[in-house]
Amino acid sequence: MQSLSDAQANLPFLSGLFLRQGLLPSSTQEPFEDYLVKGVGHSPVVIIYEAQFIAQAALQNGTILPDMVLMYPSPTIFTEHVLIPFSDAGRQLGELLETDPELQKLAIEYGLRNGNLAEFRQFTADHNIILPETIVNVIEPPSYEVLEGLIQLIEQKYQQGG
Repeated sequence: MQSLSDAQANLPFLSGLFLRQGLLPSSTQEPFEDYLVKGVGHSPVVIIYEAQFIAQAALQNGTILPDMVLMYPSPTIFTEHVLIPFSDAGRQLGELLETDPELQKLAIEYGLRNGNLAEFRQFTADHNIILPETIVNVIEPPSYEVLEGLIQLIEQKYQQGG
């Protein structure tokens, strides 16, 4: 969905998905914790970030059970984390996050992919975390303008009673 006209064309389907869900948690952490504690009987499928699963599996504390599998939708979207520096110190922090080997290693320990793909793969292999070798069917997320427009359209449908 790359334009507001795409969003409008798919509004009946998309608004139904949102309006039938009810109140949702504000992050993926709460449903993931429920999944870990209550198991697949309570939540057969949860939508989380890859990094959450990897970091939890790397703890090797028994919370990721053998029947718990990390799946990727197709197509999928990579989440990009952006740092906007407001000072020289912020700019330096951004550079360190990209270049400092210790910070890169720490990011990998939290399940985050970065520029050091070999070390990321080694980390997941060392912790018996099975991931696809490559993720090829990746699309760009909708622009801010399209997402904002879609939110406004769904909000209008909600106010109209569905």
